[in-house]
Amino acid sequence: MAYSKYGNKFTKYAGDIYHSKAEADYSKLLDEMLERGELLKIDRQRVFKLPNASFQSKRPLEYRADFVVTDAKGKEWVVEFKGKLERSSLYKMAYCEFVHGVKIKLVRNSGLDKFDTSFFNT
Repeated sequence: MAYSKYGNKFTKYAGDIYHSKAEADYSKLLDEMLERGELLKIDRQRVFKLPNASFQSKRPLEYRADFVVTDAKGKEWVVEFKGKLERSSLYKMAYCEFVHGVKIKLVRNSGLDKFDTSFFNT
């Protein structure tokens, strides 16, 4: 299996490839919450189209969310799992929030055994 630009080993889980073992573990946690009925739906790698800020770019600008999760109350959460934050990622996330009117929840890999899922069902 290959490594990402930050040295994380790409990890396969349930037929999908994740940028790190921690992200795959978070996906597994979400699947377990789905099975218990705490979540209604999980979309992985949903693409949000963004209007180009530059006329020079010929490629369409897009933001790809790690997870879009619908909690038991029907509220949709855009979840970004990050180990290392880059300025360009923060800009793109902020631009997506502005254009689409969504709030992106950032979940960090803190090295703890438990990931943050406390924001669901609030």
